[in-house]
Amino acid sequence: MEDERAQVKLYLPIIVVLVVVALAALAGYLYWSNRPSAVETSTESVISEAELERTSSGAGIEVTVTFMNPLMKSEEAEDMLVFKVALDTHFGDLMQHDLTKLATLRTSDGVVVTEGFIWEPESDTSHHRRGLLKLPATLEGAPLIGPETQFIELELVEIGVPSRLFRWEGAPIQGPRDRSSMVHRGQAGAVVVE
Repeated sequence: MEDERAQVKLYLPIIVVLVVVALAALAGYLYWSNRPSAVETSTESVISEAELERTSSGAGIEVTVTFMNPLMKSEEAEDMLVFKVALDTHFGDLMQHDLTKLATLRTSDGVVVTEGFIWEPESDTSHHRRGLLKLPATLEGAPLIGPETQFIELELVEIGVPSRLFRWEGAPIQGPRDRSSMVHRGQAGAVVVE
């Protein structure tokens, strides 16, 4: 019996260490297997709103535009291109500017859209305007932004200065679909330059 107790005392620390190591290995496996890989990580965690913000100042008016789609889930965008717009001034009346009539979207693919913009105000005062400028993300069933799109530009005209150009380039603007089947000649407000 004393022999058995001596063996237990001898092997007990080894058994405890093995159990602790096995539990640590299991915990590590569970931790690392439930983390998203770099491939699974969405652009939401990589791109910040500040990186998508563009600002134009002139004639006492500051206009800030943020392309929101890279930060949104597709169901949140509701098949729209979404731009957060802020206009600020200390003199003059910003309410005189109808952004839906002053906006033009251009892509590197030669698509130009001048109609179909929607303004959803968050706050509209004569010196400070905030809201979402939206545009359908497709034209005649084809996406405005596709895998080959290198840049998009939003131009706002006649807001204190003749033109304010906001441009986004690279990966954040890439769309998920192929544009090879785009055909949209003759639609009002859209022109394709080939």
